[in-house]
Amino acid sequence: MKNGNEYARHLKIYLLVLLLVLLLSPDKCFSQIIIDPGHGGYDPGAAYNEIQEKNINLSIAKQVFEYLKNQGFETTLTRDTDIYLSLSNRLTLVEQGRTIAFISIHCNSFTDPRVRGVEVYYQSANPNSYQLAKSIFDNFACYTNLPLRKIEAKNYFVLSENQSTAVLVECGFLSNTYDREYLLSQDGREKIVRAISEGIINYFSKVYPNGLDKMPAASLLNLPSYSSSTTNTTRISLQWVCTTETTSFAFDLEYRPNYSSTFVRLLSSTTQTAYTFSGSQGLTYYFRVRAKDKAGNISPWSTVKSTSIPYDDTNSLFTLSSGWKKASGPYRFLGSSSYTTLKGKYFKLKQGLKLYSVKEVAIIVTKSPYGGKANVYLNGKLIKTIDTYASKNTYRVPLIIKTYTTPTTIYDLRVVTTGTKNTYSKGYFVDIDGVGVKR
Repeated sequence: MKNGNEYARHLKIYLLVLLLVLLLSPDKCFSQIIIDPGHGGYDPGAAYNEIQEKNINLSIAKQVFEYLKNQGFETTLTRDTDIYLSLSNRLTLVEQGRTIAFISIHCNSFTDPRVRGVEVYYQSANPNSYQLAKSIFDNFACYTNLPLRKIEAKNYFVLSENQSTAVLVECGFLSNTYDREYLLSQDGREKIVRAISEGIINYFSKVYPNGLDKMPAASLLNLPSYSSSTTNTTRISLQWVCTTETTSFAFDLEYRPNYSSTFVRLLSSTTQTAYTFSGSQGLTYYFRVRAKDKAGNISPWSTVKSTSIPYDDTNSLFTLSSGWKKASGPYRFLGSSSYTTLKGKYFKLKQGLKLYSVKEVAIIVTKSPYGGKANVYLNGKLIKTIDTYASKNTYRVPLIIKTYTTPTTIYDLRVVTTGTKNTYSKGYFVDIDGVGVKR
């Protein structure tokens, strides 16, 4: 195995090239099908003596890729060499492109060597996922003599966190003599490749009878990082468009809050291109849309977009020292904000309370010609000094305090006025309208 530094360097190069392909060639990154060879690199998967699952997965995946490519499908491999990819990295292409189907290829193993056969897993909340799994499962019966063990819904990461229709195929048991010999033989692998490939082709013929070249596509228009940037309420205005030329289309719109991995349908087969969503303070909401036309074509889900609704300054999570006053008006979040011109006055999270799974913290302020400065502390440390000066009044401005690479628990959040200002300001006002949290 390569040493850690060299391995990390190769992985970074691989991911950078992948990202550049996505960013610089947006039309090329539409892969109708993504084939994912499970495991790789220092993760061998299941093993039997010197036989490693990762190598068999890659061999089968490459052949499926070629089979589908020869049939005219735009297909991509998550890896085409022996390299380790995290589960989230495997979904990068799905998130950046407009993938319709994702097939993860694996081999199985069990403590009882008598156990053998094919297993196919699908997404419980996606009817199309079951149809794809069933099509592949049935084609194993047509093209191989491997026993069919089960087809079942599972909550595997590459299924549950996947925006496209996804399945995971276990092609047999390395721990079983008969399955192992079949997986290692050229004839056996060719039959497995044909079973998976024809299963995918049959699925597309059934679900997209009018062909993929006529498929519509939909896109959500941009959302602000914090909803308060465009509204003084907890409502979120959504807009979307069909991005392909078609005269007849309808849309499905779905969302999920940050605490759930399951999308919920908001609108089905609607001709609307706008919707107002009512949310709650302190939550991040994720949205996606897809288009349908009268010919029966259904697009993949759009790239997911998100926005966070801030906590209002009057939320019961927070407390203020004496010396703060209330400002009210239609430009302030939920109609009011808290301001002071005095030094050493705090606005803080109440002792004993916590904010969980935080990816970013922002203080929502009013900036004005009289704006002053304040220090912001997170978990006992001074993180940033904010300046609320602006040449004219600007309301509900999110000042980003800190972004976290991994979700973090905040047990201490304090804004403390410094009684200072920049040379342009006419005063020492610090006007707090809320706290933004990305989750």
